[in-house]
Amino acid sequence: MSRSRYFTRRELELNSPSRRDGITVGKESKLRSQYCSHIQQIGQKLRLPHLTIATAIMLCHRFYARQSHAKNCWHTVASSCILLASKVQDTPRSLSDVVSAVYCREIQDRITSLMMKYKINPHDMRERDEFCEKRVKILRREKKELILAAEMIVLKTIGFDLDVELPYKALVAALKRLSTDDKITGLLTEVAWSLVEEWLKTSLCLQYKPKYIAVGSVVVAARVLNVKLPAGEKWLEELGVSPERLDEVIRWMQSKLCKVKTREVISFVSFYEITSRPLEKG
Repeated sequence: MSRSRYFTRRELELNSPSRRDGITVGKESKLRSQYCSHIQQIGQKLRLPHLTIATAIMLCHRFYARQSHAKNCWHTVASSCILLASKVQDTPRSLSDVVSAVYCREIQDRITSLMMKYKINPHDMRERDEFCEKRVKILRREKKELILAAEMIVLKTIGFDLDVELPYKALVAALKRLSTDDKITGLLTEVAWSLVEEWLKTSLCLQYKPKYIAVGSVVVAARVLNVKLPAGEKWLEELGVSPERLDEVIRWMQSKLCKVKTREVISFVSFYEITSRPLEKG
């Protein structure tokens, strides 16, 4: 694989570390969905800003583009990415807070199991508290060491590159160039934003720069809402977006949306068809 932040579809689907370890594309997609949900849930529990949560997801994506799911537990890696992202976005959460948010239930269950094993009387508060206090400290220390070790592996894997660009600024810039009707702009923003959120959970953000995900989401949202886009390519040039590359992104987006039963809403259409501009041959 290349050392850049972006990968080809072939690299991700056919030659990823997970694929070489026998994990199918479908299985990896499910694992990706699981760690994204985990990051969102823990991020919300820690009251982290949206950008920090999105950054953690991107760091996790970058890690698994270079490391195998078969050899790296997504739960631990994703948890370490939350801690790392909180530092990157200058919204720090302590290691103790992250451990509490991630492992509180697991530690409680473990303590309950140990109490049963050693026949600790739960009604004897002194005996129970002495037993629990010591073991909780041990378990929390183990989890802290686990997350710190995973954090270092993530850093080494991504080459200590913590510059994470997200699609939101490009999304705002694209929306400003469209309709001045507040009602239409509001609907378009809502749908496009929701689409961006979905693509951040996929491998698309490992294949294309954020501006393509942002503008592609606006184009697809416009198709859903029957909003007319500016004619020609000038607005795309102002956003630094190539129509040909954007067309690839839009077709990928629509193929995914159609798989989740939205075919009646979105028909296959390229950027060129939306803007009534024929695709040049050759």
